[in-house]
Amino acid sequence: MLNDPLDYVSKIVAILTLLYLSFEDVRSREVPVQPFLVAIVICSLTAFIGPKPGGFKLMLSLIENALAITPLLILVLAKLKGLGDLLAFIVVMVSSPFLGDRFCVFTPSFTTLSYYVFLFSVIAVANLVYVLTRYFDEVNLLRGYEKIIFPFIARPIPVKELIEGRRKWWFPIKVCGKRNLMINVNVEYEDIIREVKSAVERGCISLADRVWAVYGFPAIPLITTAYIMALVVGDKLLVELTSKLLGVTPLCIG
Repeated sequence: MLNDPLDYVSKIVAILTLLYLSFEDVRSREVPVQPFLVAIVICSLTAFIGPKPGGFKLMLSLIENALAITPLLILVLAKLKGLGDLLAFIVVMVSSPFLGDRFCVFTPSFTTLSYYVFLFSVIAVANLVYVLTRYFDEVNLLRGYEKIIFPFIARPIPVKELIEGRRKWWFPIKVCGKRNLMINVNVEYEDIIREVKSAVERGCISLADRVWAVYGFPAIPLITTAYIMALVVGDKLLVELTSKLLGVTPLCIG
């Protein structure tokens, strides 16, 4: 389908939109909805006008797109993901909706989601190494599942730096024995400061302490990176990995 000029237009619009919104996401963690909507309309029109596969390829494309979007929709409804993250994946989906080119088994949206999860996994492992290297003693103080999960997703952050606003995008997941792994994306940083200040006033933590906190990582730059990886590499790596896990010969849809 890359021989179709409309396909080039669709992908260029998607990438430029996602790059712009990635910058906004890094800068403020808030992104405007309008660029998403413009990109979705343009890419949807090119997909509707351009060539489409038929039969089994078309059905498989629709199923995989639904499988890629559904979990993100659930996370958005649960307020664990922002609307911008979902819209970014919709831009990916409508700009590259079908199997073809470098995507013989997994659609670009499904492949992008897989690479997105892979990138987050790399970040989690890097955080684990950093935490074990710098805060091994504090990891030993964790109990139960905390010792397994916290080093992957969080770091001990000084209470004083949180209150002073020097750790703006860090969100505590354990304060005064109260744990909360589910970070509401709509929480305001001022609410975090008030919560930590209240804990200090109650005397259950002090300014000299550290609390375990999760970094509010901007998701759209990762989605953009995963999409570009998908367009460059295709689903080859994903197909080979899936084939090895299932113990079958890699196959492509004919």
